[in-house]
Amino acid sequence: DQSITWSRSFGGTEGVPFAVSDTTVFHLASLTKPLASTVILQLVDEGKVSLDDPVSRYGINLPGTVLVRHLMSHTSEGVPGTRYAYNGDRFSLVHSVVAQAAGKPFADAVQERIIAPLRLTHMAPTPQSVAFTASGLDKTAYLANVAPGYTWNGERYVATAYQTAFSTAAGLTASARDYAAFSMAMDRDAFLKPATKALAWTPVVSPSGETFPYG
Repeated sequence: DQSITWSRSFGGTEGVPFAVSDTTVFHLASLTKPLASTVILQLVDEGKVSLDDPVSRYGINLPGTVLVRHLMSHTSEGVPGTRYAYNGDRFSLVHSVVAQAAGKPFADAVQERIIAPLRLTHMAPTPQSVAFTASGLDKTAYLANVAPGYTWNGERYVATAYQTAFSTAAGLTASARDYAAFSMAMDRDAFLKPATKALAWTPVVSPSGETFPYG
């Protein structure tokens, strides 16, 4: 019923006294894509974008007639719409769609349309990117709450640097609690018309009738 009923944190980080909580910030990687898709589909609801627009309209140059829906559903390679191939680099190109249709970069659009309305203070572009300024948050304070990354090298855990790039494909950071708030907002249709959300939640079907694993 639109509330978090249970929350518990486990463990900490290797080698430093950093206890994890439900407000600890982690890098979202490709979990950035649902927020980017939501922003684009808001622009669809507002009549500023059509899923059947050729991406060339937004300054994206790709072989063949690639439509916005093809980039969003990972079906832009080969004959557009006929083959599924997950490709984050291709998905990052929809940044140009947002920038042109919304009149501002994705970082500003997601801040204005999703993060600010939900009053999320533990969600922002990676602090290692210039896009972080769109959050309006204090960078030093935010970084102090970001879980440090580490990798197992076969013998021990070693520190690893997070990515510095930010796009519609990856680069957002957030706490578990803030991402849950976004998830609940989607459940109550806070950002999209029900029919538009249903379209996003429905697997794409190829012209030959093959069902792909993506909306």
